Amino acid sequence: MSTEKTHKSKTQGLASAIKRAYRELNLSIFLPYMVLSIIGLIMVFSASAYRAISEGNDVTYYVIRQLIFMVLGLGVTLLIYRLRVTVFRSQAFKKLALVVISLALVFVLIWGEEINGAKGWIDLYVISIQPIEFAKPVLVLLLADYFSRYQEDFAKNTGWKGFFRVVGRHPIVPAAILLWLGIAVSLPDIGGFGLLLVIASLMVLGSGIPSKLVKALTGIAIGAYALLVLGVRLANHLGWTSSNYRIQRLLSFVNPFPEAQGIGHQLVNSYYALKGGGFFGRGLGNSVQKLGYLPEAHNDFIMAIVGEELGLLGLVFILGLYFYLTIYLYYRAQKARTVYIQMLLIGIASYFLIQAVINLGGVSGLLPITGITFPFISYGGSSVLTTAIMVGLALSASRADRFGHPKRRQSK
Repeated sequence: MSTEKTHKSKTQGLASAIKRAYRELNLSIFLPYMVLSIIGLIMVFSASAYRAISEGNDVTYYVIRQLIFMVLGLGVTLLIYRLRVTVFRSQAFKKLALVVISLALVFVLIWGEEINGAKGWIDLYVISIQPIEFAKPVLVLLLADYFSRYQEDFAKNTGWKGFFRVVGRHPIVPAAILLWLGIAVSLPDIGGFGLLLVIASLMVLGSGIPSKLVKALTGIAIGAYALLVLGVRLANHLGWTSSNYRIQRLLSFVNPFPEAQGIGHQLVNSYYALKGGGFFGRGLGNSVQKLGYLPEAHNDFIMAIVGEELGLLGLVFILGLYFYLTIYLYYRAQKARTVYIQMLLIGIASYFLIQAVINLGGVSGLLPITGITFPFISYGGSSVLTTAIMVGLALSASRADRFGHPKRRQSK
């Protein structure tokens, strides 16, 4: 009898836990994540089918791999959601994350697998992972903790001297981020460098550091990125970069048509895809440009295929849902009751915003082509898992902010 009662009690406890988890799940974050991921899976299948066949693989080769990473990503999202957000502020987690990412980036700089002119991957035989992708959520976590923990110090120590005084007292996180930025440039991964730099800059903007200093730091960050791009263009003019595919691809956005059969090939065909789609599109699966004309049709240029097959209407729907999620995260950050959760949500929202802007800018020719993927939609295991981590962190932060923790509420 007692055994039956114990079993019944455990069953009721499990059911209660599931109900509580569902009740605390922020559907304004979770539903866009699921809808966009499903749309992404459909578009990856459409955009990759021709390439898979031309490589001698089954037509489902890429979409099956994407589905596997999506399922893994969903598991990661739900696991992170159920963890207390305070776990990510522990000294043990911060040290482990910082060391692992730093060592992984140093490893790829020295021994990394080179793809398209950049040594950004670690080959694990079954899959290749891109450590710079996982540096993005770690950057957000570290800076959220850093600015919330030392907020009072920054407020008391105003001006440049005060800022560097505080950084000098607590140098590990800033030094690690500078190391990551330096490695990103050296790979070269200009897109990864720009994304990390802009996310950090936007988090500084929301950190409560005196506005004059924030403006100056943001100006320096923008100036650094502009100088990097100008430096690459100068090096190209002098003939120092002619053999580097990644850098040539970066520069092709200036005027791709003279090199339409060469380095400008991808961007020119992206234009054709977007123009060919019109308002309603050619129809799902009916893209012409994915038939060998647009090499990265399933990857960083997938939004061009979306525009061609689903038209402007499809693009507006996807971007509307995507930017709804981004704006909602900024809104939750504004309403957050603690500095840490506010900074965490600002960092996550900034990741989604900047990643989309850089990708769409490259596809449309408004920005250099950097290889940055479009979250939820583009093919890529590292990208899918990084996005899943970000969504999990957003759900965990939202849960902590709205409901507190089971035993104690977040204090700061």
